[in-house]
Amino acid sequence: MMQVTLTLDDILDVLQAFLVGNIGIGEVWSSQVNRVPMPHGDVAIMTPLFFKRLGTTWATNQDTGNTDSSTVTKHVLRTLDVQIDLYGRRAAENTVMLETLFRDGYAVDAIHALHPAITPLYASDVRQNVFNTDAHQYLERYTVTLTMQTQIDIIIPQAFFDRAAVSPYQADQETLA
Repeated sequence: MMQVTLTLDDILDVLQAFLVGNIGIGEVWSSQVNRVPMPHGDVAIMTPLFFKRLGTTWATNQDTGNTDSSTVTKHVLRTLDVQIDLYGRRAAENTVMLETLFRDGYAVDAIHALHPAITPLYASDVRQNVFNTDAHQYLERYTVTLTMQTQIDIIIPQAFFDRAAVSPYQADQETLA
């Protein structure tokens, strides 16, 4: 059975831990599928935007000598953009803090400590976006898009062999024995 070493959920978990532990956001949610009402207070919503391939796939073989445990691993580097929407009274300050730290070596060290296959690259400028609630009230909302480099590996079962029986024959023979 094939296996993926780094999933989107893994990446979002790392971002959530970074936002809670370093920015001080109380609640961090993934967007689009949570099906719960908007919470009150300082909240962050993460929306994955897209993966972009950075290069050609390369492979490494793991021949254990046993066909049941031998594998080939396909590696690929990608960038992932995640939009972070911050809400609440401190949304502007929290977004500026996030954007500043994500453009610095601080975020690289903090995120590598959580997962070494994720590297912060850059952050967009902070934007204020109008958000009108169902009660027709304006809610503080600031957004920033974070771009990370990820190495996603696909591990595939692979049989190897170390012996081959070769039977050479004359190419111009009319019949083979």
